[in-house]
Amino acid sequence: MIRAHRNTRSSRAFTLIEVALATAIIAIVGATVSSVIMVAARSTPRSDSGSATAVAVADLMAQMTLDISHAREILALDDGFITVVSTDLDGDTVADEIGYAFDENNGGSLLRFAAGTLSIAYSGILDAEFDEVESQINDAGQSVQVIRAITFTMRTADGTLHRRTFRCLALPVAP
Repeated sequence: MIRAHRNTRSSRAFTLIEVALATAIIAIVGATVSSVIMVAARSTPRSDSGSATAVAVADLMAQMTLDISHAREILALDDGFITVVSTDLDGDTVADEIGYAFDENNGGSLLRFAAGTLSIAYSGILDAEFDEVESQINDAGQSVQVIRAITFTMRTADGTLHRRTFRCLALPVAP
């Protein structure tokens, strides 16, 4: 009697179809991971790119919008600086002074003073200017000039001109 002998070697090895299928799956996963990494790398702006500058300027303008549009009083305003009394920043229930000043030295910086802290809000500015937008109102029969908005204009080191007008929402109607 002849007995059928099983080949134990063939049951331990992968077939050509299994190897090809595993290789295809690994290639698909690898392509997906590499495309995700490329998209993530492109979405993060480089520090020397124009988009990084645009993001930094947008952040600065958003901060200035919060500070200036909630101003209850304008203490000082000139071409190169503004100081306002705005919302409570440090939690002591007292309105805080917030100031911005353009410093031509050290590469041109916009300085921000808030809640007793001086910081550089943005650097790399060629020139900057603050200006008021006034309107005339009639108060008890007299014509009175009232500041309604502040315009801030700056030219960054790459030559781009940025301008924003901040409406002063919290200022009193008449002085």
